[in-house]
Amino acid sequence: RLGLAVSLLGAPRLLLLDEPTNGLDPEGVHGFYDMLAALQRDGVSILMASHLLAEIEPRLDRLAVLRDGIIGRVGTIAELTAEARLPTTVRFSLAEHAPGLPVELERLGAVRAPNGSARAFVVRAEGKSRFAVLSELVRHAEAIDSLVVREPGLEELFRRLNRPERGEGEGAAKEANP
Repeated sequence: RLGLAVSLLGAPRLLLLDEPTNGLDPEGVHGFYDMLAALQRDGVSILMASHLLAEIEPRLDRLAVLRDGIIGRVGTIAELTAEARLPTTVRFSLAEHAPGLPVELERLGAVRAPNGSARAFVVRAEGKSRFAVLSELVRHAEAIDSLVVREPGLEELFRRLNRPERGEGEGAAKEANP
């Protein structure tokens, strides 16, 4: 808190923060982010480094992903998620009276959900194809009992962008020596 107070002296236009919520209790974290939002409204730019991805995800405008200390990608979560081709996950369950999985949904890739009931299914779709899945689910709404749409989050994006490329790391050694 003292470090943040000192950084605000002189009304800066840019704040550089490294793991700023480290050591704050949950109420302190909320107060901190409320203060940052007010600073942003006043035109202050904020560059923050953090490993607490779930905490910062809803507060990001743009992000830069580091790999081995080098900025690899910069963009919004939506831009980088599309670039990384991360799928949207659609989970649904069929109503008791439904005769079975409609053929159209099977063609779109619906499979039984792991660890789900016999009536639970999942479809993974990327980009615009997720709208085709949702459109088919709406067409078969009378047969659907529950529906959950989950967009990929910052943690999945970070893992995808930071995984070793082919030919790097221990995965390469395993492929080279089966």
